[in-house]
Amino acid sequence: MLIQVDWYRYTGKWAYGTRVEVDAEAWNNKKIVTEIIKNQGEITKDWWISKDMYMVLNDIPESWKDPNYRMTYARLYTPEQIFQLAEGY
Repeated sequence: MLIQVDWYRYTGKWAYGTRVEVDAEAWNNKKIVTEIIKNQGEITKDWWISKDMYMVLNDIPESWKDPNYRMTYARLYTPEQIFQLAEGY
């Protein structure tokens, strides 16, 4: 499923944004984060190690138009959460 991923600097300023294909359930935070790290092509591959980016996930409008759509990916990950969830990636 495609989701919108936006990265914000520690100051709160928007830095990057793209759509990323993830194959993970909405409740599986570890898998969502590792899928984003693996599948995104917008920023450097090891961005999550630096611990200076917040990551915001949102559904895309195309999903909202589907009457069978039952998931939500709207959430915020702090740099510390991202690093912890990506551990072992």
